[in-house]
Amino acid sequence: MIKRQLVCFTSLFFILVLFLNGCTSTKSAAYGLEDEGYIQFMGNLNNELTLFDTSKNYYNDGITVCIDNKQTFKAEVNDIAKKKIKNTKTYAVPSGHHTLQISHNGKEILVKEIFVADQDIRIVELP
Repeated sequence: MIKRQLVCFTSLFFILVLFLNGCTSTKSAAYGLEDEGYIQFMGNLNNELTLFDTSKNYYNDGITVCIDNKQTFKAEVNDIAKKKIKNTKTYAVPSGHHTLQISHNGKEILVKEIFVADQDIRIVELP
């Protein structure tokens, strides 16, 4: 009788050990946001809806942007008259303080200090 109880107890113990070893805890991973923000440029575009007005600048051919006197690139401008913004006209920049120098047709039109937070979209309106 004792032998039978010992075998039963030992069997239950091994089954319990196998069952507990088969269970795994939930594995989780945490990933932070990338250390970059985004800039969009808004300005007047000459399209069918606007008349030729010599008092306005039209940026259909794009602008040249210089960030912190280091990085220069050609950027497209979103139409300020439209509510829909194209994501292809959004530019990634490192988060933090930046000095933007924007020129159009060789003339400097805007110098602006901006702060861009992580995953933030900063809109720059052109004159």
